[in-house]
Amino acid sequence: MRMIRVQRADVFVMALGLLAVMASCARYGAGPTGGPKDLAPPILLSALPPEGDTVHDMNGPTEIVLNFDEYVVLSETDKIVTSPPLSKVSYTGNLKQVKVVIEDTLLRDRTYSINFNNAIGDLHESTPLQGYTYFFSTGSKVDSGRIDGIIKDAFTLAPVASASVMFYARKPEGYPVVSSPDYVAVTDTGGYFQCRYMAEGCYY
Repeated sequence: MRMIRVQRADVFVMALGLLAVMASCARYGAGPTGGPKDLAPPILLSALPPEGDTVHDMNGPTEIVLNFDEYVVLSETDKIVTSPPLSKVSYTGNLKQVKVVIEDTLLRDRTYSINFNNAIGDLHESTPLQGYTYFFSTGSKVDSGRIDGIIKDAFTLAPVASASVMFYARKPEGYPVVSSPDYVAVTDTGGYFQCRYMAEGCYY
């Protein structure tokens, strides 16, 4: 009888000990903190084709792969701006890569740019890679023309955000204008726009 009592007591003590260990492990805040939050945006390691690639194939599909130093996510892809405008383009994010597939037939001797705005962010904190622009040319050189400006409301003089600014090498006919522009830019929250990689010339 005594031996049975001792065994039961041992089991009871062992059970209490296990409960104490479990309670200690499950206690809030007892585990590792994981360190400070990663607030840095993803860093581009490489691009294929590389940025500024020239004599690019004009017949689609054209595939662009961007490689980053950490896992990335894509959001608000509708705010990505291509200039000259592209109508058949898709964006996908997978692990540490962003893939762009262009199915449009590209124009000859043009420098194309893809402004991702805030679409690329890191997986955990969604810190965006702000204003990253990839560019390539279907000619022998990259055009370096640029036009900057600020769009303001004509009545209040307040900056106009998210306004499309379109540039035409030839004067567009009729109103409203339905023809596709040669280049396009979009204003930020302060009404500021910057259209880069434009061919030399005058634009409407």
